Amino acid sequence: MSKYSKEVKEKVISLFEKELSPFRIAKELAIPESTVKNWLHKFNLSHNLTHKIGKQVFSADFKCKVLETRWKDKLSFKETAALFSLDNPSLIAAWQKRYLEEGILGLQPKPKGRPPMKTKKEIKIQVDSSQKSDKERIKELEAENARLKYEISFYDDFMKEMREIAKPNRAVKKAQTIAIERLRNIYPLQFMLKYFGISRSTYYARLASIKKRDKYVEEREAIHTLVSMNKGRYGYRRIRIALHKLGFNVNHKVVMRIMKEENLTCKVRLKKYRSYRGTEGKIAPNIIKRNFTATKPDQKWTTDITEFHLFGRKVYLSPILDLYNVEIVSYEISERPVLTQVLSMLDKAFKNRPDSKGGILHSDQGWQYQHSTYQETLKNHAIIQSMSRKGNCLDNSVMENFFGLLKSELLYLEEFTSYEDFINKLRDYIDYYNTKRIKLKLKGMSPVEYRTHSQKVA
Repeated sequence: MSKYSKEVKEKVISLFEKELSPFRIAKELAIPESTVKNWLHKFNLSHNLTHKIGKQVFSADFKCKVLETRWKDKLSFKETAALFSLDNPSLIAAWQKRYLEEGILGLQPKPKGRPPMKTKKEIKIQVDSSQKSDKERIKELEAENARLKYEISFYDDFMKEMREIAKPNRAVKKAQTIAIERLRNIYPLQFMLKYFGISRSTYYARLASIKKRDKYVEEREAIHTLVSMNKGRYGYRRIRIALHKLGFNVNHKVVMRIMKEENLTCKVRLKKYRSYRGTEGKIAPNIIKRNFTATKPDQKWTTDITEFHLFGRKVYLSPILDLYNVEIVSYEISERPVLTQVLSMLDKAFKNRPDSKGGILHSDQGWQYQHSTYQETLKNHAIIQSMSRKGNCLDNSVMENFFGLLKSELLYLEEFTSYEDFINKLRDYIDYYNTKRIKLKLKGMSPVEYRTHSQKVA
């Protein structure tokens, strides 16, 4: 017998149609608010609150229809119960459990009372009978077919959730647990755990771990943004400095742990750079002598040429680097390593830094730097020429390091659609290197920031 009469349920609907809230209806009729909401939900779906007296018996065909509708339309137990005017949603859950365990036979109505005791003769006949009727075989095959369809439907829904949840850097078990939790309104938890071979205790332990508030949620998002913004060029040290600039006070160990958990790594260099060399000679002394420190901007410059091979063509980059803050003062890009490329680079440098007189410009012994026009240009701008020793690339290691960095962070990380696309991205990288890429030796500032800061202090 139902706890509430048909008249009470009709009264609830009547009050609801008068625009009373479920809370007020529950208070007025002294009924739990959850019960009122359940009735209203059922009425909204089926427009029926039929009051049934006595226990109902449902056929196996009706139960199959209910379950098939639930699985096909991905309805919850409450929605399915309301659709078929069933008072108890847990009844559908029980049918589903029996169907998954026993197949179609589990949905057959069971006779009342205790089954009669079998005689020894009946038992013997049953044991000896190894032949099953065609009807029984068909029913078993139908049950197996339905079970497989159910599993396929579940697998499709599960993979859909995984594609939405899973990330390259997210643990598979974590994503799996979230997907199972999302599907609990459609599929029984016991079925899903059995499908994946997970115990209930393991599942709930994982779920508790996920729901536990992470105190570094904002830091994780910021780290993801910084890694993406810098295209994987920052390791945990630079990420920590960048976080401090954003107002996050975390130490390097926390940053390193978060990056490890999120599978965020700094891209390593793939090759050691070998720079282009012209013919060798002895024109100027090695004034720098590997003393690559400078006390002010434009005191010491260094230059070299590097070569790229892309799309069947060659690209030559000729930059000038300021040893004070490792900033690229000027550069020139060309398809051939010609003298005009180097002279154009010098003109840009002198325009950018008109107060560079008296400074030193260091290079290797490439033929361009031995040319009389190059030497004359330096003299006209009061620049002192310095050259590395013969065959010793360590005498210009700062520029070699820049070229290695350029190739590892641009050439080996980026994808290029054309020769022109590479040129554009090369220019973008040099701008990024000067204005945004922070360096530990520059107190966590970019080269331009460091120079601007030092000039303000001075």
